[in-house]
Amino acid sequence: MQEIDKQCLDAFPELLEFYGIETLTEASGIGSYIFFEDYFNAFVEDHKNNDCILRRVADYIECNAQIDNFDLQNLMTIGVLEGLVNREVHGIAKYLKPQSKKLLKQAEHRTKIDRHIWRLD
Repeated sequence: MQEIDKQCLDAFPELLEFYGIETLTEASGIGSYIFFEDYFNAFVEDHKNNDCILRRVADYIECNAQIDNFDLQNLMTIGVLEGLVNREVHGIAKYLKPQSKKLLKQAEHRTKIDRHIWRLD
């Protein structure tokens, strides 16, 4: 399993209950983008009315977005943030922090983002 995927499971042990280790290991084996786009984001979407989860997700994104690593920031932008926009998980917008918003602004040309909903104004 990819290291970033393991870190995500440490931060969100609920994923194991939601999918099971075999499914998540297989997704990680295909690649972290699959892990995050297809599984992590679906988990967040399923919990889009749970402010506690949304706050934790926003903190997780911000923590990773602050690391000076292009690949990790790209994963957080494309694999997570764009996916949450496309899944219309608008509730997380109020918890996004500065670096996460910066990454999301960079994605505007690829994804239809309502700046008002996502608090990018």
